[in-house]
Amino acid sequence: MFDQDQPRARESALGYTLHRGLEDASEVFIRVDFASSGDAVTAKERLVDSGVLERFSDRSGPTVVEQVEAL
Repeated sequence: MFDQDQPRARESALGYTLHRGLEDASEVFIRVDFASSGDAVTAKERLVDSGVLERFSDRSGPTVVEQVEAL
């Protein structure tokens, strides 16, 4: 389902990274990188509006974040 990207959420993505939990391999985290926060927000809206996330009972996000400089 992720590879198909029917909501076109990754249409403008620069790339993505898949992670899974060490204690529970069925726990999956996906980080998708975008060139701008606007692209990320658009992707989030497409994903949420598509209803595809309703198939999963236990989820958090999608969450749009930005990298900050280290101190």
